[in-house]
Amino acid sequence: MENYVRSGTLKHFVPDLEIKYIPEESHFVQEQFPDQVNQLVITFLKNHI
Repeated sequence: MENYVRSGTLKHFVPDLEIKYIPEESHFVQEQFPDQVNQLVITFLKNHI
């Protein structure tokens, strides 16, 4: 899945897709880094609403 996302193929199907990586992340990134995830969501919403 990571190769599929990183290759840019996914943007073909979802052109406005924005992907952000948190280097130390794991499966539960929203629990490990809630402040960073919240800021990314807020920034996304401000740019798309």
